[in-house]
Amino acid sequence: MMMQEQQAETQDPFAGSRQPVRIGVVGCGYWGSKHIRVLESLPSVEAVVAIERDDGVRKAVTNRYPRVQGVADLESAFPLVDALVVATPPRSHAPIAHAALRHGKHVLIEKPFATTTADAADLIEEADRQGLTLMVGHTFEYNAAVWQ
Repeated sequence: MMMQEQQAETQDPFAGSRQPVRIGVVGCGYWGSKHIRVLESLPSVEAVVAIERDDGVRKAVTNRYPRVQGVADLESAFPLVDALVVATPPRSHAPIAHAALRHGKHVLIEKPFATTTADAADLIEEADRQGLTLMVGHTFEYNAAVWQ
């Protein structure tokens, strides 16, 4: 079981892409730090940007992962990334995702996707309008160890 879990963590979902991917993680707390750890280890991820207002948290992440660039705000991150992972408190998911989509970024939102169905519908419509990928994170949904 442990071997399968390790294999699932080391598979690179971006390996078949034509160019390296630059990904920002908004919110570097419990879930955000896990995303950073995995993304930073993938060879096809060219850059990981930690987007975190709290100076101490941001510095802790960039000290632990020297290849990760830290920025304090979303606007500063947009020119540096192709996609965003939103790992912030749920009430901020929709506004952050909307901003990212309007800037042409693909988005993965940690659950809950949104706090209202209206926000969820708006996000889906905006992603469709922009031709972008919009996903929600499902812990262990694709983990080989859980499948067993």
